[in-house]
Amino acid sequence: MSNELTPKQEKFAQGLFKGLSQREAYKRSFNAQKMKESTIDRNAHELFKNSKILARLKELQERVASKEIITKEEILQKLKKVAEVAEQYMVTTKYFGSNANKGVTAADAGTMSALTGALNEINKMCGFHAPKEQNIKIGGDSVDIFREYVEALKSGK
Repeated sequence: MSNELTPKQEKFAQGLFKGLSQREAYKRSFNAQKMKESTIDRNAHELFKNSKILARLKELQERVASKEIITKEEILQKLKKVAEVAEQYMVTTKYFGSNANKGVTAADAGTMSALTGALNEINKMCGFHAPKEQNIKIGGDSVDIFREYVEALKSGK
């Protein structure tokens, strides 16, 4: 018995690997337009249990796991470089000194957008936008008051 998948089985396995549900992967891989949902679900589940499909999914997962994954530090360094290049562009153009606010070109706007995006992402990754923990204790009358408040909001009062 061959270990190779048919093209439709491969498409099904790839769909599952990309995060599709069994149902959706089956629909995209096979001619299922005239099938009932229950039939599609049953066929998809049976196909999912196929040892060749399971082996292919494992192979795909191992490929991803074996690849070098970019680290948080590498991402921060790349974002820092984007921010530095964008900032240098802005310093050497009309945005500072006597030429400030003389008109923005599409390229200028793109550069500013890149700078802002890079800085925002750096801030998020460093935890500067981390939500603050809030402990709220309510009990007794507070719960009743809260429920009344929620009901008032629902009714539009």
